[in-house]
Order: sequence, then structure tokens, then C-alpha cells
Amino acid sequence: MRSLTLLLLAPVLSVACLAAASQRSPETKSDALPFANTPKAELNKYRVLLVTSLGDIEIDLFPHFAPEHVRNFLRLSQLGFYDHTA
Repeated sequence: MRSLTLLLLAPVLSVACLAAASQRSPETKSDALPFANTPKAELNKYRVLLVTSLGDIEIDLFPHFAPEHVRNFLRLSQLGFYDHTA
């Protein structure tokens, strides 16, 4: 009896999961992320300004060594992930 109930519910659950997946917001897609499609050569122009109580520090990035890490760091910085962190 239990296996019959699970067998009958499986198609209903899979349809519900497919419907939920198709209604995701565009922000979760990689092309909607900032810097996701920025060419590696263009990443060279970005610098990060670290503001501290003892003065500002300008950070150079090296996209020719690790372009995906630079994109991720720039994206998180732009979204405010590092704001107010020690």
C-alpha cells in the first residue's frame, strides 16, 4: 500500500518541482550577475578601494592569473558583501 501511494505521488511531486524551477527570478542566472560576461582584458581596468580608519588602500587585481576569482571578488564587492567586515 505504501509503495503504491509513493508511486502515484512521484509524478505529482516532479511536476511541482519543475514548475518551481521554471519560476526562478533572473537574478539567479549567471548572465544576470555583475561582471559575469566581462572579458578578462577589461577586468584590468578595475581597482578596489579599501577604506579604513587609518587611511585608504588601493588594491590591484590580477585577472590574467585568476579571472574567475577577480570576477567573483568584484561581484561580491559591488553587492556590499564585504561592507562593515573586519
